[in-house]
Amino acid sequence: WTGSFDEDPSYVSPSCDEGVTNGAWFTYIPTISDNYTLSATNGTSTNAYSRLAVFKSDMTVLTADSCSPINEEVACTTNTTKSADLSVYLEADQVYLILFWTDGDTYTMVDPELDIVQIVPEAGDVCEEVVDITSEDMPYAFSEDFGFPNNTPTSCNPTPGSSVWVSFTAGETGTFLVSGSNAGSFSTADVGLAIYENPDCEDLSSSEIECSTGNSKNVGLSTDLTEGVTYYLRFFLDE
Repeated sequence: WTGSFDEDPSYVSPSCDEGVTNGAWFTYIPTISDNYTLSATNGTSTNAYSRLAVFKSDMTVLTADSCSPINEEVACTTNTTKSADLSVYLEADQVYLILFWTDGDTYTMVDPELDIVQIVPEAGDVCEEVVDITSEDMPYAFSEDFGFPNNTPTSCNPTPGSSVWVSFTAGETGTFLVSGSNAGSFSTADVGLAIYENPDCEDLSSSEIECSTGNSKNVGLSTDLTEGVTYYLRFFLDE
C-alpha cells in the first residue's frame, strides 16, 4: 500500500498485542493448502515496533468496505524493528485477514509492504523429509536452524512449535534412552520429544508411542524399541 495509515481498529484484539495502532489490513486467499512465510515492512522514518497477525474470515468474497466478520486468530507476532515475519499454515480457498500495525501512535505506518511466500521444507523440517540417523554416531547434531511451522499436535502438547524430525531403526530389542538438546539462544525455549512407530505422516496420532516435555532446552525419555522397527523421533519447541 502507498500512503500513511493512522486508524486504530478497536474492534480487534490480537493475542500478542491488544492495543492496535496505525493498522494496515490486507486480504489473501491461497490457492494451495501449505505453509507460508508472511513478511511485512513499514516504510516509516520513525523507529517503529511492528506487530503482525493473521485471522480467518467468513467472507466468501473480498470486500473493500469491511473487515468484518473477524473470526479465529491463526497467528500473531511482535518485533522491535520496522518489520515482522510469520510462518503459518494456510488453507486453500480460505479468506484470511492480515493486520500489520505499530506499538503506539507515535510510530507511524507509512507505505506498508507485505510479501507472502510458500515454504519448501528441507531435510528434517517435517515428517515427510525425515533424516535417517540409524548409522550415525551418537549424539547426532544438526548445524542448521529449524523454524518450519507445524500444524500437527502431539499427545503431550496440542500446539507444538518448530520441529526436527529424524528416523532410527533399532538394531536390537531393548530399552533405549532418547534425549534432545536445543542450542537456541532463548533460555526459556521449553522443548518436547515424541516417538512414532512406522508412522503415516498424514495420521501421526495413530502411531505415537511416547511423548514428553521438558521445562528447559533439554528433554529425555526411556522407551522400549523393537529390533528392525523404524521409529520417527520428533524434537520440538513447546510453542
